[in-house]
Amino acid sequence: MDTETAITVRPGQVISGPLFSVPMRVETVSANGPDFWELGLVGHTSGRFSRIRLTAEELRTVSIASVGPSYDGDGELRRLGLQAHSPGHCRRVRPVLCAVYGAG
Repeated sequence: MDTETAITVRPGQVISGPLFSVPMRVETVSANGPDFWELGLVGHTSGRFSRIRLTAEELRTVSIASVGPSYDGDGELRRLGLQAHSPGHCRRVRPVLCAVYGAG
């Protein structure tokens, strides 16, 4: 079993390649025997689900178009953005408390 292939294809990714007519979103990935992988795929534009069985060699021809969310962003920028957004939110939700705490 090729463990490198198992690591590169994950649920949530959008894959494309010569084996597919449209980009496909990966729903499930499971090993099926020593050199086969079973993928549950949904057509990115059609929404149709299909389950296919590929060899490790066939999986190497697939390209990953996009991946799921990444959590390796800058936390300081996120905090700064939340602080910049909070005064306007405070005025809409609790105007009296904003006056008390000086946020508005």
